[in-house]
Amino acid sequence: MQGKRRKNAAGHHYKNQFTERMTSEFLTPFPAGTVQVLLDQRKIERAGVLNPMKSPFSRLLAQFEPASPGFTALDLGSGSGIQSLALSLKGASSVVGVDISPKCIDVASHHMSLNALPGSVSFITADLFDPSFTKCVTPKGKYDLVISNPPTMPPSASPPLWALSGLQRQGGSSSNARSFLDMMIHSVSKLLKDRGIFVFVQSSLVDLDLSLFHLFNNGFKTCVIQVIKNELIYDNNRDWIWERVRSGGQARVFESENNTHFELLYLIKAQRRIKP
Repeated sequence: MQGKRRKNAAGHHYKNQFTERMTSEFLTPFPAGTVQVLLDQRKIERAGVLNPMKSPFSRLLAQFEPASPGFTALDLGSGSGIQSLALSLKGASSVVGVDISPKCIDVASHHMSLNALPGSVSFITADLFDPSFTKCVTPKGKYDLVISNPPTMPPSASPPLWALSGLQRQGGSSSNARSFLDMMIHSVSKLLKDRGIFVFVQSSLVDLDLSLFHLFNNGFKTCVIQVIKNELIYDNNRDWIWERVRSGGQARVFESENNTHFELLYLIKAQRRIKP
């Protein structure tokens, strides 16, 4: 009996060692401005969530540096949790990450366990366009900072994020990233304190001028703090890209000297104005 127990204990010991070794092989430090966040590449790939290492949007958003520590933050569409964890390491007293996908919440919670965080971080499943969303994410009041990497994807993406949310119930188009962004801007204005800051990224494919217009109408003073080029890899997205360009407005694709095409990615900072 004792021999069997010793054998089982030894088996568990070697299994734990093997698991730790395999996990460590897939851990990657993600550079987020002045800090680094550990990510589990295997967990991300198996869950099928957006890999921030492969996303220029995620990398650009992670460059944002808060002005001072001790702020409260809300991460809309938190995905793998990279932005929430980076904000905690940059001095946030508390961060709430929200995503509509339970898989994303699971991955983000796993990443939270891998990083030594100085502040409070939590992840919840919620729908930005559900009527109860504001009450769900503001039990302790409004936020100093809201950050987001909103979807900019072809309507044929499977499954479209807006098909999973209440966007259609609120009157938005299920095939329009522009509608998603407009309604998010409207929702964020209700989640921030006076002088609170909203930081997000968007593509030139989704009409920057219209974003600036909606931000102004919702009480924000706005500036673009960084712009980068992102080469377009067409594959299945080519028809969608040119459909966006032909549709009018300021959806823009740019051509370089070597005949490749690129979009511009904007890092936008919008501060909520105090109401008179």
